[in-house]
Amino acid sequence: MRLEDGCLVLETHFEKFANINYKKSSADWIKNTKFMPYTSGSVTTIKTKNFMFGRLEVRAKVPKTKGIWPAIWLLGKNKWGWPTNGEIDMLENISQQPDVVYSTFHLSPDGVSKRDASRGGTVKIDNLSDDFHTYVMEWDKDSIKLMVDDKLVKSIDLNTTNYANGAGNPFRTPFYLILNSAVGGTWCEKAPKDGQGYPVKFLVDYVRFYQTKEHAQQAKQFDPETGLPKKK
Repeated sequence: MRLEDGCLVLETHFEKFANINYKKSSADWIKNTKFMPYTSGSVTTIKTKNFMFGRLEVRAKVPKTKGIWPAIWLLGKNKWGWPTNGEIDMLENISQQPDVVYSTFHLSPDGVSKRDASRGGTVKIDNLSDDFHTYVMEWDKDSIKLMVDDKLVKSIDLNTTNYANGAGNPFRTPFYLILNSAVGGTWCEKAPKDGQGYPVKFLVDYVRFYQTKEHAQQAKQFDPETGLPKKK
């Protein structure tokens, strides 16, 4: 990870790297693999910046090679745990569909179970990785809109995301931002065993957040843990 020619570079390499979470007895392959074959840069604002209501823009150029899975996404800051705390995917791009942008919302169906009730959309952009594109989230107390180059991909009505029995609403609580490229996984195709096509760069020109006074005032109306209106 570095700055180069005015851009943040998140670079993915084919290299042997000791797994800091290694546990031989684990049933999880992520933990029982002693050495990882790939490394990749990532950025998170979990300890520096939370977002709630406003316009978030990320201008970026995605990498292209087998097994790469770049993403621009946000997770809910509250303590519910995934997927109840909410996830907002401004961009996901998997290598077997190199010209498709996925924009998705994740939440629990009822606020209790750990099942994922996702709501998403896609847009196809020819030669997506050849140029920079602007990935946008517009968010207020009533809705969230996810766009690419200001073209709407998916929106969600926040009056439909209230959990049962007054448990809360994840999309009326603060979120933090993550920029990263995964390699392989359960959704993306596997990366080559010999590292062919790597290293690759995920370039980020800028991240900008705009919030009006009205947005800021709306944010103060909701409890940051539950997303329910504060009692007056």
